[in-house]
Amino acid sequence: MQIFLLLVIIVLIAPWTLLIIIPAYAGLLIVSGVVIAVVGVALTVHHFMTREKSPEAVARRAQKIAEEANRRNAQR
Repeated sequence: MQIFLLLVIIVLIAPWTLLIIIPAYAGLLIVSGVVIAVVGVALTVHHFMTREKSPEAVARRAQKIAEEANRRNAQR
């Protein structure tokens, strides 16, 4: 009798637990996706905000590009 009563309780409770578990899992997936997106955007913004923008840095970058172009042209 106790086993039967336990089975009845499990059968009655199971659908309600699914109604709670499935949306909770979906919510967890949504929240984790949002967290990943926010971290990705934050890292990208941080990368572009903290790079060197001084005229000297721009000149160094241009010099490297010019040297690479000259090296490639010399190989032809």
